[in-house]
Amino acid sequence: MAQIAGIQDFRGDGAPADIGTYQFPATVMIFKFTFSGVSYTVAMRSGVSSWVLLSQGVSGTDDVQMQAAFDYLVSLVWPGGSIYVKTGVYILTNSVIVSAIGVDMYGFQFIGEENFKSMIYGPVNAPAFIVGSLGQVAYPVFRGFRFSGSNVGANPYILFTTNGVDSGATEALVENNEFIGCNIAIQFNADVVGMNYMMVRENWLIGNTAVNGGALIDVPSASGQVHSLWIYDNWFDCQALDEHQKAISLGRVGGGPYKIDENEFFVQDNMVLHVNGGYSGTFNDNRIKLRATSTTSANSRIINLDGCNNARMIINDNLVYRTDISAQAEYFIYMDDPIYSLTVEGNDLSYANFQQADVIEQFARNTFGRYVNNAGYNPKGVSALPFRNTPDVVTANYGNAAGPTNANTDYVVDSIPCYISWSGGTAVDVTIKDAVGGNVISNPGATGDFWLEPTWAIDFGDFTVAPTVLVAFK
Repeated sequence: MAQIAGIQDFRGDGAPADIGTYQFPATVMIFKFTFSGVSYTVAMRSGVSSWVLLSQGVSGTDDVQMQAAFDYLVSLVWPGGSIYVKTGVYILTNSVIVSAIGVDMYGFQFIGEENFKSMIYGPVNAPAFIVGSLGQVAYPVFRGFRFSGSNVGANPYILFTTNGVDSGATEALVENNEFIGCNIAIQFNADVVGMNYMMVRENWLIGNTAVNGGALIDVPSASGQVHSLWIYDNWFDCQALDEHQKAISLGRVGGGPYKIDENEFFVQDNMVLHVNGGYSGTFNDNRIKLRATSTTSANSRIINLDGCNNARMIINDNLVYRTDISAQAEYFIYMDDPIYSLTVEGNDLSYANFQQADVIEQFARNTFGRYVNNAGYNPKGVSALPFRNTPDVVTANYGNAAGPTNANTDYVVDSIPCYISWSGGTAVDVTIKDAVGGNVISNPGATGDFWLEPTWAIDFGDFTVAPTVLVAFK
């Protein structure tokens, strides 16, 4: 077998200024060369006056060289240095473990050639990279690769995890990569220790038709908490995925907010965001393109909020539109349970098509909700059934009564501001209260025409015959 030689700097003038294979911009370089028709993969590290061979082997088991490179960075502790992977196709037969028992690893960068010229095929039915499973790995960066996930099956391509002792992977950045054919591109799976401040930005994430379920970015429900997760300016192509596939699934994100902002989503029978847990975040300034639809399943909900009883969420300034005349989604937002606080404002749904008449579906009142200025949704207009008597609310979303049936009861305006007027009835004595329960108007008379904001309340007094009430929602 050919052996790549270490290059000794006998002149003492430093590394030569070659711009080919021997240009050395990093702590460790991984590259390919061919000798006598055989392709080899090499990992070399920089030395004081030479480049030192870490590992070399026939191409096709390139995880050996990548593992050698990461093991060397682990030995540096701080700073962790960088691994630069030159142009080529690299094939992993086993997972690369990025951590070591009893060693804290800080500040490494794993960098591919610009324009995604460094392509890595993951191993069969296993994650390609497991970060933080043995010891703490702080500030890891993955940048500039084309990752092929066609082999890894139901496993994540990059798995950030913890080890039961410390936070394992923490403060990670995954940016400017292509993930192709992945069931799960990136997974943050913490134990009871949790992990902190993870960021995914400026990536292309393209799904896999061969594997059901999963999400391109995934935080499992059984995971420990991920404290602060920012998903920003990525491009998700979910149009070819199984209908049970999601673009993003968040099971345990808490202690700090999640932000899903300024992303582009192509979806077909897919859920863009599934949140399963009582944590807070934003979904703002995203563009969602609906492709031709073949199913009416619940998985075509754009946003599904499940078990978010203690969550505060803002969904603002998103654009949803269809690129095919048959494209549609079931709902824009669907709530399996009441959410503590939900603001939905400034979204444009006017170019979308939904299977359900009411694109925001809920079954119990929010503690606080505000749905305003959403094109294609607001104004809601006059409702034939604006009241619900258990709980006692004025609602455009899930009313079941034309008027109040309970005397001396505060009917709270849910989510959408409204004009309200009434006439007739017996012993009607109206009191309108603001969000903190202070009286805004008391005993305005037998009729009225008033503007009420969400969380304001109206009490029709100790009536014996209920008044006729007209409610127009903005």
